[in-house]
Amino acid sequence: MKKLSNLYVIGIVLSLTCVVGTSAGSQFMDGVAAVTGRGGKIAGEDAFDETVELANKLNKGQPPTKWETLMESEGADLITFLDQERVLVGTVESGSYLGVPKHGAIKLFNAKTGTQIWSAKREKLNNGHYALLVTEPLIVVVGRDDKTTRFIAYDPTNGSKKWNRRVKAPDQFLVSDDLKSIISLSTKGNAKLIQALDINTGRKIWNQKLPITSFPDELPDDLISANVAIFAIGKTMHKLAINNGASLWAKSHPVLQTKGRAVHHSSFGILAHSAANMALFDTKDGATKWSHSVKDASIQLATVLDNRIYRVISANSAKNNGSIEAIQALKPNNGKVLWTRRVKENIVSPLYLQQGVLTFTTDNAIYGLIAKSGQQQFRNPFPKQFRKNTPSSATKLPQPDIIKFRNNKLYLVREMAGIRAYTFPSGAKLWQQLNFNHQSKTYSADRLYTLLSRNLGSQPSPQSASGIATRSAASSSSQSLFMQSAQRRYESEKQRTDAILSKRNTSALERKSAYQSRSIEAGLMEANTQLDMAMGQMQAAGDLFNAVVGLQSAIQNALEITAVQGVISRKHLELRSMMTLPQSCFQGNYYLWPFSYQGRGVTLVNLDTGKRHDIVFSPQIESLDIFGIDLPTFRLSPNGKILVMAGVGMNSNKYQDYVKWKYRMPKPSTLAYDLSTFQFTQKSLLQTKAERAAAKAEQDAKAMAAQFQAYYDKSKIHTAAQAGNLAQVKSLLDAGVSANAQHPNDETGPLIFAIIGGNNEVVRLLIASGADVNEKSKEGKSALFWAKQFNRKEMIKMLKQAGAN
Repeated sequence: MKKLSNLYVIGIVLSLTCVVGTSAGSQFMDGVAAVTGRGGKIAGEDAFDETVELANKLNKGQPPTKWETLMESEGADLITFLDQERVLVGTVESGSYLGVPKHGAIKLFNAKTGTQIWSAKREKLNNGHYALLVTEPLIVVVGRDDKTTRFIAYDPTNGSKKWNRRVKAPDQFLVSDDLKSIISLSTKGNAKLIQALDINTGRKIWNQKLPITSFPDELPDDLISANVAIFAIGKTMHKLAINNGASLWAKSHPVLQTKGRAVHHSSFGILAHSAANMALFDTKDGATKWSHSVKDASIQLATVLDNRIYRVISANSAKNNGSIEAIQALKPNNGKVLWTRRVKENIVSPLYLQQGVLTFTTDNAIYGLIAKSGQQQFRNPFPKQFRKNTPSSATKLPQPDIIKFRNNKLYLVREMAGIRAYTFPSGAKLWQQLNFNHQSKTYSADRLYTLLSRNLGSQPSPQSASGIATRSAASSSSQSLFMQSAQRRYESEKQRTDAILSKRNTSALERKSAYQSRSIEAGLMEANTQLDMAMGQMQAAGDLFNAVVGLQSAIQNALEITAVQGVISRKHLELRSMMTLPQSCFQGNYYLWPFSYQGRGVTLVNLDTGKRHDIVFSPQIESLDIFGIDLPTFRLSPNGKILVMAGVGMNSNKYQDYVKWKYRMPKPSTLAYDLSTFQFTQKSLLQTKAERAAAKAEQDAKAMAAQFQAYYDKSKIHTAAQAGNLAQVKSLLDAGVSANAQHPNDETGPLIFAIIGGNNEVVRLLIASGADVNEKSKEGKSALFWAKQFNRKEMIKMLKQAGAN
């Protein structure tokens, strides 16, 4: 389906305006403005008053906002605190051209008062997204779409744009270890271009061309920053000097040329592995330190933690009618296996190493192994809610479990379940809190994508059918790919954090800024990896949607195509937000997770006490549900006292109305809450209320099912009689059902139903079984009347012979 330009749409609209005349034309233009999401002044429907009513109902007992600042945008794609006094918000508007999302300005607010300090525009992206790269010494955001990646730097003091650089569709990019440069790897003509940008000035420091043959399309491109060097890895590994890009060496190895291979950097060297092979390379000269393969098994993931290499292998087992996974520890100097620990379950988290204990999760339990020996330190099984909603149960986009260590405690997050806390290293359970999942409205990437693909239809277009089939076949290994991505993120964050903390001459502020930058970068790298896996599926969904859209006229054609683009673009942003949500669920002393309950809300769990507070911050508005963007973006201040998000707000006294998509509704706002006003309890009042409502709904459903069953039982012989099912009618009569049983609706016996159905043998059987031949329907019409009405001659004869009148 050919994409029509916005100019073409506008041209059609203007032509029609001239045809319908000036007065009608203004009405038409206002209607088009509303349909395309650009506002308009005429409200076709009023969503304002019902929103006020719902907000007033939900706001009872809710904490007040610290401040609210009105904005024109429906969501925020990024929120971050620069310090205690300033909070940065990136706005997203859903509406320009039938809901196609537009990345609005980034705005800096006074975190205490909500006063806007400055606002800076962002460039338009074509079905893309923005992310925050670093906040010190400049605010650098990165915007990616199908064609280019933009690196834009702003002055934190006034929002002025310091520099802006574009790189053509880079395959990979990262921030150097010293936080001084951005390194990107992209395709340019018949070569791979790797270049370095100065993070303070945007100036190109150097660029270097690498042979395109080193980076075939079927293999992933990896980019690693390691002190004074950069490693660009395709089927060949290239080492370049970070100061000038000079090529230091290039080495090839069979393991690098295997599909699905992964690489990891450590102090021992660069570890590469595929499903069947593993090798360690010396970073000084690229020499292969050792290389070996595994037999009758496959390597699921590998990692370098502290002074050892650990890997997860999976081996087929006829005895267990499936596969057995095991964890192995290897010597870094020769790759020999030190110990093997079998685990008869799927491992669904990265491997974490803390205080000499290797920790991970399976579908059914959390494990701790002594790193030196592989002996089990603890195994704590999960309850039903966690076993039911595992990463393995995801159909499209499985998200690995996340483990965080803090103050001799271990916290486990399962995306589709909730959070559990344990003492560490004993592994004893402390508490758990389930995510607020009202009526199965869970916030997970898998659910969002599944709903989207389900609603897009089932008739693929010819040009996209093969692509969909290919991606579906590839999705079976997506859990392993996501696991590798999560493992690399953990390694990167741990190594860099340890390096920062080890520097004695680094100030507290520098350490905090560097740690924040590294965390942001590590999260961004994982997000990019996951998005590369998922966006192919999203594009297939877009093709599918386009294939099932019906077209009727030129104007409808143009608008519907743009509407489809809007749906896909909005879901792209929502999916990205959901996929990166686990990376920001731990903030300060709290765990945060979104929920939906008559509006948008967020759960906060205090990590010290395990107590929670569930707050609804934006009431449900149907038009926003249909056309808006649900971006669960929340941020706590560094001291953990202020929570900032974007939504309509709950205080209806502060509402200002406007018209959008032909709906009159309240304007959205940037909202800030003071956490000292929150009441943390083991179970919040909102949660209790929702559980009571769910229990009542379940009781009502059971009562309705019982009523339906009773109705079905009482009307079974009537249904069979009308359908002419002689065998079933005979069976029911033999079981004791009366031939004069009254229908629950009109108190009519089965004889009249059989006459209307027209089966002579059923009528004969019922008469022989004692059916009243003179019975009448609810309207007072006799059986003989209905036989004559349908001209049932044989039945008329049978009825009269039986004494009917």
